[in-house]
Amino acid sequence: MEVFLIPTNSPRYELYCEVGAGPAVGPGENVSRGWKRWLVNQFVVVVGSVEAAKHGAVRRRAAREQRTIARRVHDRVICWLAERIAAQRLLWHLRGQTHVTAWFPDDMPRDGASDTIRTILRADADRHLRWLLVDGVGLVLSLLLIPLPGPNLILYYFTLRVGGHYLSRRGARHGLDDVEWRMQSSPDLSDLRRAFALDPPVRQRRMTEIAARLRLQHLAAFCERVAVAAP
Repeated sequence: MEVFLIPTNSPRYELYCEVGAGPAVGPGENVSRGWKRWLVNQFVVVVGSVEAAKHGAVRRRAAREQRTIARRVHDRVICWLAERIAAQRLLWHLRGQTHVTAWFPDDMPRDGASDTIRTILRADADRHLRWLLVDGVGLVLSLLLIPLPGPNLILYYFTLRVGGHYLSRRGARHGLDDVEWRMQSSPDLSDLRRAFALDPPVRQRRMTEIAARLRLQHLAAFCERVAVAAP
């Protein structure tokens, strides 16, 4: 597995990787019984349902089909949930790794890059634990809506939130405690840092060029979202 330490137009960094969709839980996942097994099983089902529904939503939008207001809201929620799934896949996949190559900008020291990765993972583990406790309450309450007809988007939402936070925290802790990191410097990531200072049209072209050199299909779009979201 390859992970990229992405510089931004602020002092912070982001971890990034591109992994296939695949199941949220691999064959090596050790969840034997109890609520954890139930949660993981439900999570896998909901992830599959959301990703399947996203394809339908994208197709309807591309074809400009006539949709009711309820259908438009449903499609927007499904696409938003699918984006949340994509955002957490790095930590989910990290759970099954023993060796990871971490690429970092060559204008920062190796030890600094390693410390930054550990700081990000530690913050992720703490954040996902907090939200796991908060969203767990919402999941319990959303179970009361199961008898209602139609897709239970509230249950989908809290199942994704709780399952995602649970697996993400496990991935972050695994990355801190068990993964052997192989650090590799990259001049392209240093170029990416400088690209954030460019005007938007030039920045987009530059990021697309850098993403092509790194062979990362979705990196340019990710960096553009980071640039727009930054204060």
